[in-house]
Amino acid sequence: ALAAAIGSVATTALRFLESAQWMRTLSVREGVSGALEASSAFSSGFDAELGALQEIVCRIIVQLVTDMSSTAAVRRHLLVNVTQLAVFLRRQNTNDLLLPLLITFLNDRESQLRVAFFESIA
Repeated sequence: ALAAAIGSVATTALRFLESAQWMRTLSVREGVSGALEASSAFSSGFDAELGALQEIVCRIIVQLVTDMSSTAAVRRHLLVNVTQLAVFLRRQNTNDLLLPLLITFLNDRESQLRVAFFESIA
């Protein structure tokens, strides 16, 4: 169930992070003194929090796919929201983590996984 929902969960977490950033920005604008310095600090804080969130999601994905108890069904469910995952992980993490993992799906013995792979990228 987690494999099928990880894309939606990651997207929702990103929305919460963006909402928190927006709330911080609004609160800084209300207290205008020092707004420029606070704004740049919030921006770097957002990037750090986004990086940490992406790292957590990457660890979950790797564990779901590479765990000894992982089955082809888990991998098929991961493919359900692979587009959402790619958008969430952005270009660097998608290229470094997601694409290599997805390519390994082509070597799986189960033909349904390969079919699901091609359907998800079509």
